[in-house]
Amino acid sequence: MLKDMNLKEFIAPIIMIVAIFIVITIYSFGPQPDQQPRIDDPFEVHKVCGVEDNVRGIDVSYWQATIDWDALVTNTDISFGVARVSDGTQKIDPKFEENWHEMKRVGLIRGAYQFFRPNQSAADQAALFVSLIEQAGGMEDEDMPPTLDVEVTGGMGREEVLSGISIWVDHVIAYTGRYPIIYTGPAFWDSTKLGDGFADFPLWIAHYTGAKCPLAPDAWHHWEFWQYTGSGTLPGIHRPVDINVYNGDLTGLRDFIRFSKTDYTGFEDASVADVVDAEVIDAEVDVIDAEAEAEASVVDAVEEDVVEEKTEASDIINEFPDIFDAGGPTPPSIGCSCSVPGR
Repeated sequence: MLKDMNLKEFIAPIIMIVAIFIVITIYSFGPQPDQQPRIDDPFEVHKVCGVEDNVRGIDVSYWQATIDWDALVTNTDISFGVARVSDGTQKIDPKFEENWHEMKRVGLIRGAYQFFRPNQSAADQAALFVSLIEQAGGMEDEDMPPTLDVEVTGGMGREEVLSGISIWVDHVIAYTGRYPIIYTGPAFWDSTKLGDGFADFPLWIAHYTGAKCPLAPDAWHHWEFWQYTGSGTLPGIHRPVDINVYNGDLTGLRDFIRFSKTDYTGFEDASVADVVDAEVIDAEVDVIDAEAEAEASVVDAVEEDVVEEKTEASDIINEFPDIFDAGGPTPPSIGCSCSVPGR
């Protein structure tokens, strides 16, 4: 029967079976739709969990239109809000000043961010950012530090993007006296190979997931803020809104704001725990000093004994000069002449 079959008719089903097997294998062992694909880079995203006791906040722009801030704070647990100042230098947010004033009026901790355009002058973007905040009344001590939203390259290479971030950060620190927050997505930061040069700055991670822990760029092992959805619904806001959590409670958020200031020392605001720790350290130092003094006394006593023995030996030598002349007989032993076991 096989002899009568056409060769192509015999091989075709085999090829089809092999192809189906390959497709099934790739689907079974390849990245699934709900999995984060592996990025072929030394800096790879990883899961970073936060604390359970946290506070929620929102970030807004003109896209949310006019917000009923009173309804928001009355009917939700939102504790902070961050308003967009501009998209680069070309698009000033028409709702920024209104949102900036309203957040303070209703008692929210407030902050401001700028969408960064790497293909525009970083210095000009920073200057515009600061000037628009100043025009809106300025940044106050209890306000959050500035945020730079880094999520596009604008067609620029890695080095140009990093240089722009650095210029923006330096200008904003000089203008505001605050260490800014870096907002980004884990896949964007690592796939663009932006590395760990800004890992000392606070991270605001954008990862939309229902999981308990977000993914973060490999350079960071802690996040301050997590934007976990871009389609939240809240009273007082008639359009979808970004919702975030701060990695800590309200007291922690206020502490974070204080620590973000470049002139912060912390001495005048030392907590009770800090004072207790200082007292414990002082007590330990006192004990160490006492032990050192005791050891010094023992050393002094030994040195006095050695001096006394040397004096006695010198007196004996002076009393019997003939015996102890150079080349003379061996001096007699002083004290016990017993043998020592093992020698």
